Amino acid sequence: MPTHTFMVTGKDVLHVKSPRGDIRIHEGQVNTVVVTATKRTPIVGNFGDNLKVDYKQTGNDITVEVEGNSGGLFFNSAYIDLDITVPTESDLDVYDSSGDITVSDISGLVKAETGSGDIDVSRTQGTTTLKTGSGDIETRDTNGSANIQTGSGDITLRDARLEGESVLHSGSGDIKFDGSLASNGDYTIETGSGDINLALPVDSSLQLNIDSSSGDVDNDFHTRSIGDDPRAPVFIHTGSGDISIHEQ
Repeated sequence: MPTHTFMVTGKDVLHVKSPRGDIRIHEGQVNTVVVTATKRTPIVGNFGDNLKVDYKQTGNDITVEVEGNSGGLFFNSAYIDLDITVPTESDLDVYDSSGDITVSDISGLVKAETGSGDIDVSRTQGTTTLKTGSGDIETRDTNGSANIQTGSGDITLRDARLEGESVLHSGSGDIKFDGSLASNGDYTIETGSGDINLALPVDSSLQLNIDSSSGDVDNDFHTRSIGDDPRAPVFIHTGSGDISIHEQ
């Protein structure tokens, strides 16, 4: 499938929608958005002949949408993978019904949702909103506020620096957080039936509200009032798991 290139001036907004297939978005050249679409078809049958990518640009607003019927059963159907490079300051709005989403080196707003796939985000600045129905979410070196939710998967944040109103929620998975929570934030970390493991700096300023319905709590700080005022409120809850809070 041909590569499409779009020129933008200033901050752009990229909208991506796909029924199935992986989506990868990463930093490219200044003022340039490049979309490479690759169709994957099964060995047997002509499934996916009507699959196509629709492109639309209005000023600095770009929409990329995969359309058509993939055909066949799930394991014998066609799909389109998207690889997209954007300016680092781009805002992203990405939806994938069934596939993995990967985002890296973006300083704008990042919103990504997949129905049944994993989400991997690294080296981002600004507000991050991530959601998957049945997959894992992992971030590395993320900065800013975050709203991260998965229905039945694990959440892992490494080298994170969260601030503002941030939420980490899993319906039935583990949550692991290694990073810092700014004292000007308000944080909720909860899972319905999994363990929570936090590693926080010794100089944090936090007020912990810890609730484990049927699990153990291990707190290396030996207090729920950590550091000096002002302390950011942190609500930590698991329905049926353990909570571990460690000093970095």
